[in-house]
Amino acid sequence: MATVVAVVALPSTRTDGSALKATDIASVHLFRGSTKVAQATPQATDTQVTINDLNVLAGTYSYTATIIDQNSKESLPSQAVTAVVPIAAPSAPSIVSISIQ
Repeated sequence: MATVVAVVALPSTRTDGSALKATDIASVHLFRGSTKVAQATPQATDTQVTINDLNVLAGTYSYTATIIDQNSKESLPSQAVTAVVPIAAPSAPSIVSISIQ
């Protein structure tokens, strides 16, 4: 299993063009496919947040993010980004014995 780390840039405007500050954002949600897997709350001076998706199995996944403002309004999803979690390499072998012939 792996941890997928998403760095999400916070928007500075609303869809109507008005200003949006980090303090206007209640949370940032991270989705793997259509399932919300994690969220973060930005600090007042943040321009981006880091969100971890923990214990992800090997495979290929599509991630999106949304912003929830202080009025509980949700943004449209971000563009989708693909993450490939590789299959882990096998453990190292053990030499049981060596002989000289």
